Order: sequence, then structure tokens, then C-alpha cells
Amino acid sequence: MMQTDREFLTPEEAVKVDAALLSSKEKFATRLAIYALRCLREISQQQECAIASVTLDQITQWIEQDTRLHDKLEIDSSFTSFLVGWLCPQ
Repeated sequence: MMQTDREFLTPEEAVKVDAALLSSKEKFATRLAIYALRCLREISQQQECAIASVTLDQITQWIEQDTRLHDKLEIDSSFTSFLVGWLCPQ
């Protein structure tokens, strides 16, 4: 089932990350990893493929076409490169 109202973190997830014995940098990375997995799941559902099969091109195309991201963030090539790097690390 495709998630229609994607959140960066749910309130419950945010509480759990904040309670973890991690540095600020590690908490940021954890939040980003949770969001990246959520995005990859959405892309894989839309493309009807396994998460491991999602390509860089599919991720880039998804970022460019996702109006929810564009409504909340200023999307440029730097942001796209950053998010693609998290979604599909080399």
C-alpha cells in the first residue's frame, strides 16, 4: 500500500530517536536513514520492483516529480545529489 502522507518522521519515531544514546550527528543520520527507507519503499512500490532494484535514475526522477518535496523544500541539484546519495549510497 502506498503511503499518501509521507512524513519525515512520525512523532513516535522522533521520540525514539531523541531518546537514543547517540550524538547529534548520529541522530541526524538516523532520522535521514528512516526517511530514506520510507522514500525507497515508495519508489519501489511505484516502480513495482524490490527496494534493492531501485536505480539512481529512478530516485532522481522521483525527486524531480515529487510535488510534496517541492512544496516544502527548495529543490536544486545540490539537494538532489545529497538525497540521492542517502537513498542509494555507492
